[in-house]
Amino acid sequence: MSAKEFYQAIGHIDDELIQAANEAYGSQRNVQVLYRIAGIAACFCLICGGILFGLQKDTLYINEISIPMTSKVIVPADENTKIVPMTYQELLAYYGMEQLPDALGEELTRADQSYFVLYQDQAGTILCDTNSLYYNSNDSSKTLSLTFAKAENLSDAFHGDIKRSKIDGISMILASADQSAYLASFRLHDISVKITSYGLDEEAFINIVKEFIRFVK
Repeated sequence: MSAKEFYQAIGHIDDELIQAANEAYGSQRNVQVLYRIAGIAACFCLICGGILFGLQKDTLYINEISIPMTSKVIVPADENTKIVPMTYQELLAYYGMEQLPDALGEELTRADQSYFVLYQDQAGTILCDTNSLYYNSNDSSKTLSLTFAKAENLSDAFHGDIKRSKIDGISMILASADQSAYLASFRLHDISVKITSYGLDEEAFINIVKEFIRFVK
């Protein structure tokens, strides 16, 4: 076929064939665009996931302290102070909690307590509302207390160069007086919380802090 005959043949190609070819090419381009969009979206998800993982990643710093692990609670005791007893269920309602764990870790169970108190002035203003629950192992070699307060910040007892930690997204102070006494202090649902343990190692204590946070979150 000569060049002239070739060009004449091209000129007689059916318009429907040309349109079909264009549509096929356009579909191929659309698929390529979709693949590119999907790739960008996947990268975006990975970036967001990495950021979220970074925000949730625990950062632990145990402050070494010399102060006693139990903080002193100043209880108003003059004639104008009214002591209001609470049951366990009233305690939960006061702190806005549905329930507290009956056991923590592998060995600690909550001690039976039926008496909790609020201190009010004559006008009904809360002066002190710090209350604790206690957990013990069967042989009492390991103990733990959960302390709650709304009227005060239990972290105020710490001063100086104190570094903060983060567990499950909750900022807190972790401290140790020795290798068997640990403390965590943080705020959760506008409640000041302090967890103090004796006889537990660091890993067991951190696991219990995580367990408690996930239980009440």
